[in-house]
Amino acid sequence: MAGRFGPNVMASLALLVLGLLAWCVLLGGAAGLQHNGAAVASVLNASKGTAITGDLTYTTTSRHFISYEWFKAVLQAVVLLFALGVIALGQFHRFRIAICCLLAVTTVLFCDACQTFYYLRRQTDAAEKAGMIPKHIAMQVRTYWAGCIMTAAINLALIVTIGSSLSEARHHTDAHSSSVGGKPYRSDTAGNEHPVGGHSTIV
Repeated sequence: MAGRFGPNVMASLALLVLGLLAWCVLLGGAAGLQHNGAAVASVLNASKGTAITGDLTYTTTSRHFISYEWFKAVLQAVVLLFALGVIALGQFHRFRIAICCLLAVTTVLFCDACQTFYYLRRQTDAAEKAGMIPKHIAMQVRTYWAGCIMTAAINLALIVTIGSSLSEARHHTDAHSSSVGGKPYRSDTAGNEHPVGGHSTIV
C-alpha cells in the first residue's frame, strides 16, 4: 500500500487512528454531559441575560442539550470508519475526494462546537466556583471541549494529508502509463500511445 500511494496513505492511517482516540475522549465527555444534562441546563438557565454563543442558549432544556452533540459524534465515527474501511479494502485512491468532503463537513461542525463549549466552559467554571455544580460536571464540559478541539485539528490534518495524496497518485498514474512493460511510451496528437523508437502511424 505504501508503495502504491507513497507515505501519505501511511500518514493518513496514523491520523485516522489518532482521530479514533480523540473520538474516545469526545465520547467520554458526551456521555458525562448526557448523564448530567439537567445540571448543565440549569447553569444555562441561570445565565439568562448573558451572552452565550453557539448552539446553546438559556432556553436549552436538558433533553435537547446533548442530542446535537451525539449527532456530531456519531457522524465523526462513521466518517473515520468509512475511511479505515476503504484503506483496508485497498480502495483509498477511489474515495479520497469523498473522504475529504465528509471530513470538511465534520470539521465545520466541531469548529462550531469548540466555540460553543468554550463559552459553556466559562459558565460552568464560574458555576463550579460559586458552588452551583460539582467539580466533575465542569470537568466533563472541559473534556468534551478538549475532544472537539482535538477532533477538529486532526480532521484538518487529514484533509491536508489526504488531499496532498491526490497529486501524488496522479503522478504515479502518469508515470505508469508512460512506461508499460519497461518500455518508454509517448503520446501522439490523437492521444494514442506508441513506444519510443518504434514505428507508429497516426491516422
